[in-house]
Amino acid sequence: MVVAEGARPNAQGLAQYVKEQGARLGFELRVTILGFSQRGGRPTYFDRCLASRLGAAAVEQLAAGKHGVLVGMQKSEVATTPLAEVVAGKKPLDPRMLELARVLAK
Repeated sequence: MVVAEGARPNAQGLAQYVKEQGARLGFELRVTILGFSQRGGRPTYFDRCLASRLGAAAVEQLAAGKHGVLVGMQKSEVATTPLAEVVAGKKPLDPRMLELARVLAK
């Protein structure tokens, strides 16, 4: 579950609700504040090189007239995957998470 910054209920509120209702819902929730992870440390050499490689590959794809692809790494090589293929791999929503969303929307 992803909660936008400033949303109500916030991540801590959802975590408290799940803690209180955990036995009934049947799962445990742990909270990670993404911003803390993203800003948690200095980028390494690998991080900077990866960003440069993926950015350059994205520009190359656009310059070649290729659109609608995800640029990423596969087996240590820059690769592209059509977005249609990316979104085709959807997983169904866990019914317990759907129930939680409905309860919180009230």
